[in-house]
Amino acid sequence: MRSVSNYTAMDGEDNQYRGGSFITWPAQALSYKMGQIKILELRARAQRELGAKFDVRAFHNAVLDSGSLPLESGRMIVAARQAALAS
Repeated sequence: MRSVSNYTAMDGEDNQYRGGSFITWPAQALSYKMGQIKILELRARAQRELGAKFDVRAFHNAVLDSGSLPLESGRMIVAARQAALAS
């Protein structure tokens, strides 16, 4: 539980729940991490390709507007919005 406390701004009760869920459902923790890595990759690519046109708020909207999606679907949505901005 200490590692959760060290890396989050949540209070003790939230940390206890989150740490406990990661211990009992390790696949959930893995899926969160995979999603984080993919979103960071998409952001770096958008920043690289759009340069000065990159807007972090627009990127976040592209990621969050469609709700919970499979990673590939999210990637396609972000790529489509990125292509529209690039042209």
